[in-house]
Amino acid sequence: MNRLSQPQPTDSDKSRWHGSLELRFAYCQGKTQPIHTYAKAPLKVQRPFYPEGLGVCHTVVLHTAGGMVAGDRLSQDIHLESGTNALITTAAASKAYGKGSSSASLRNYSTNNEKLRGSLNQPEPRQKIYSANKFNYSASLNQPETRQIIRLQVDTGACLEWFPQETIVFNGAVYRQDLRVELAPGASWLGWEITRFGRSARGERFVEGNWRSHTEVWQQGHPQWIDRQWLPASEATFSSPYGLAGQPVVGTLALVGEPVSSEILEQARELWSAREYVGEAGVTQLMSGLLCRYRGASTEEVRHWFIEVWQLLRVNLFGRPMIKPRVWLL
Repeated sequence: MNRLSQPQPTDSDKSRWHGSLELRFAYCQGKTQPIHTYAKAPLKVQRPFYPEGLGVCHTVVLHTAGGMVAGDRLSQDIHLESGTNALITTAAASKAYGKGSSSASLRNYSTNNEKLRGSLNQPEPRQKIYSANKFNYSASLNQPETRQIIRLQVDTGACLEWFPQETIVFNGAVYRQDLRVELAPGASWLGWEITRFGRSARGERFVEGNWRSHTEVWQQGHPQWIDRQWLPASEATFSSPYGLAGQPVVGTLALVGEPVSSEILEQARELWSAREYVGEAGVTQLMSGLLCRYRGASTEEVRHWFIEVWQLLRVNLFGRPMIKPRVWLL
């Protein structure tokens, strides 16, 4: 497996992480199990769990430093061989801190960052601008971008469930995530992304900074779903109906690689309408799958809905009930 190439760090990169993770799963000795694991701090992976039998491997990824600051670079390269089933999640919410944040969490992160790097005793690792006059976008981008690159390869007959816990993008953060999924014939991927903009419990709004999310799912060289999202932070984009409409949480759930009937599509919509949810949501059919969108104020609300949709898809398409990862506090 080729590791993602990263630029050589400079002297100013000493307090920044350039971490990476490689995982490869195979079906052998009667179970799905990791046969190759490589982790460079601050990323780490827990031992595999099998709460639903040996056929499905539950894996938890940890960010041992607690969050990402300007200039951090993280990469993940994950490969499922034929006939495997894996569920991958994270141990906690991810955090993308803003430049110059005076919060205690950022000070603690910087301290832990240096302590952890010292304790690991590792050498430094290898390592169109939009004219937003409509939104009066004036946030300075003169800071290093925090970036995460994720590549997922799923071979024939394999299924990857990709369920990271939410990402909290602090005000002032410049954060970008690129996710690319390569599916072989007969492979499937079910994943979600939940993002909270600003620490709204403290009254913080995402009005400075920049957020980008770029997801591509390909199968046999053909694009199945391409999703580019960009939020240049400002008061206007936070309030505009073309931006966040005053809502700090957005979420996307996508299934690619399995045909979805109109009945299942309608049931996914009914799972939303049957409860007293207060956010906005929609369900769309993909060429070979399903897409759910959410915009609202509650990560708990969107997770509950996504989990219900996950249960619906698990039972109807994969013939087994879902079992929540034990690290989720739900």
